[in-house]
Amino acid sequence: MTGSSRHYMHLLFNKSQSPFYHFVEIMPFPDLDAGFLSFIAKKIQPLCNKDYPLAQLQDAFNDLDGSPYWMMKAVSYMIAHEADLGTALNYIQEVIEAAEDFEGINLQMKSIDKIVFMALSQKESPFAQSVLDEIEQQTDVKGIVPNVQRSLQRLISQHIISQVEKGAYIIEKPGLKKYLLSHPQKALIG
Repeated sequence: MTGSSRHYMHLLFNKSQSPFYHFVEIMPFPDLDAGFLSFIAKKIQPLCNKDYPLAQLQDAFNDLDGSPYWMMKAVSYMIAHEADLGTALNYIQEVIEAAEDFEGINLQMKSIDKIVFMALSQKESPFAQSVLDEIEQQTDVKGIVPNVQRSLQRLISQHIISQVEKGAYIIEKPGLKKYLLSHPQKALIG
């Protein structure tokens, strides 16, 4: 019904007009930590005939935006193709880029949306003065604060971000940040 969108899931259970308003207690799950990576290290050592230090696995996990799904896909690739971690990461990042259609998203995003998204991905408020200044300097947008609000709504409707509470946003396509950084636009307008 809501797919993997935290925003719509939040609305489903927390909006007074929703049929499931306060129907369940929402419990957040913590992010996986070093215990997950220790488990992976122990399991892949006999299968890959190589010890991977936790720091190297942590770097790989960070490169995959802390996604256990994609980390397990990388491990599966390493085992199935007798590949090293770097090769597996390169392959998985290409798969993520294609699966999420970052190129298509990039083409559809307005310049202000990219600036707002990048601010959020760096845990910065899209209403911070530095972000507003960047929007003013790099786009032809007038009336910046209302346009930032519209940008946030576009990003939510495109399932790029979710708003779980007022002023708190979660990046739903974290690999997009890396893609946008590696594919800069020459001129930002709109």
